[in-house]
Amino acid sequence: METFEEPKSILKTISHPEDLRELSIGERFIMNNSEYEVDKIDDASEVGANFGLKIERYVPIYYLKGMSSQAQGGYHPKADVVVIFENNTDATTLEHELTHAVEYKFEPTPSLLALYEKAKQTITEESFDGNFFTFNFMKNIHEFIADGRTKLKPALQKEGLYEDFQKETSYIFD
Repeated sequence: METFEEPKSILKTISHPEDLRELSIGERFIMNNSEYEVDKIDDASEVGANFGLKIERYVPIYYLKGMSSQAQGGYHPKADVVVIFENNTDATTLEHELTHAVEYKFEPTPSLLALYEKAKQTITEESFDGNFFTFNFMKNIHEFIADGRTKLKPALQKEGLYEDFQKETSYIFD
């Protein structure tokens, strides 16, 4: 009796961001010299609503089999996709990446940029409670906005900057 194996999916190489828009469950691909397989796909507009985020376009969320040594998830602005890696252990990663899907479409205002500069000067290790602190927000304005809604929120509150953050980002999230 002959047995047949299920054919393996073709291994794609992602060479252009738009190649990420057309992946299917079970599809394998190489990105940044690592191999991943799409385990699940969600629509960011539906998932984002759980976090109070309004995403009025189709943005796929790819849950990937495969580890990333650099991140637990990511948002690719040119491809307009969110990826969540198998090694994701932080409950705020998905919300953070979905926040990027919203905020990348808006130019930061001068007053938001000024608040960002103030936060970089004000927030220190002592701004965080417990043993966890993150300075990811210092990378750029996009990380400041996404972290401000997630991991950085308690530090912004402690330093008296959270109300200003809400006010300055209301044009993005309201």
